[in-house]
Amino acid sequence: MNAITATEVSRLRAAIESVMFDICLLGTTTEDTTGTYVTETVTWGTTDIPCGFTPATQSQTYESGEAQANFSEATLRLPLSVSITGFDRVRLTSRFGRPLSPAQEFRIEGAPQPGVGCLILSLAAVTPGGRG
Repeated sequence: MNAITATEVSRLRAAIESVMFDICLLGTTTEDTTGTYVTETVTWGTTDIPCGFTPATQSQTYESGEAQANFSEATLRLPLSVSITGFDRVRLTSRFGRPLSPAQEFRIEGAPQPGVGCLILSLAAVTPGGRG
């Protein structure tokens, strides 16, 4: 079996990044534990990041008593050069060149997984500005 050459990896990364038609912003989450409550603050970046968003094919609803919670999962591809952790947030601002209004916000489920040509993130939708 032949190993992939550095040139082939470079071409693969360029090909993957060339089909990232969506735009997102990355948010860094910080928690403040003063007093008895924990407050969470998301500081959003201002640089548009090309990304590849794949929405879930289905959503799940969990019921507990009278409360319902919707969980909508998605997958996101980011360039390998992006620095992101599983504690950060993602705001999807554009799909296929069309701005989203309102933008969709997601939390990252687990650690970002490095692939050959991109980072792969599992996402769960959250209420904008919410703790979700």
